[in-house]
Amino acid sequence: MGKESEGGCNEGSGFGTFMVSRHPSAPKSEVPCETGITFGNVVTYNALLEACAKAADDQTDVYAQHALEVMKTMKENGVQPDASTYHSALKACAKSRGGLFQALEVLQAMRKAGYSASREHFNLLVDTCTKEAQNGNLAAVGQALVVLETMQKAGIVEDKGRFMTLINAIPEDNEYDKMCRRQVIKLMEQSHLSYSSIMAELEMMKPKDA
Repeated sequence: MGKESEGGCNEGSGFGTFMVSRHPSAPKSEVPCETGITFGNVVTYNALLEACAKAADDQTDVYAQHALEVMKTMKENGVQPDASTYHSALKACAKSRGGLFQALEVLQAMRKAGYSASREHFNLLVDTCTKEAQNGNLAAVGQALVVLETMQKAGIVEDKGRFMTLINAIPEDNEYDKMCRRQVIKLMEQSHLSYSSIMAELEMMKPKDA
């Protein structure tokens, strides 16, 4: 951690691309300062992670990388992550391009720290798996099955909309794809959601030919 100046700012308190510092020759009155923010506590790191989560999108993975760097720096500085830390980091990874494995890494760290995954955490992971599957990453389908099975064991029922979006993202080009599709449908049925009934409803909603 950086040394606190007489003016109340941290000198050289930086992590990743975020830094508050002053040039050695600058007068202390010119030290840039974020009023009311103490660098190095969990609140500050969580604010950075939430900023990464809000800025993340499926065009780049830069914010997922930033989130992991922030968490790494927290560990190096002896700052203990809390539930909000993991949630924001998971969200930043889940929203980023190719962020599936980073999101799973955050989930693993969260569970290792003793925090249970909530419905929202699982939904983020299912959404990430679906997005990756839509982009042709077949490994994501296998990960989605693991997430759905873990949800089921935890007594958390996924909603039919996410089930259907995932099913539609799985191609039927080969036997592996078809097997994965059948397994997702099986998990859906075990959650007391009838795939055939939903498909019948969707068929009825289609506009009829004139």
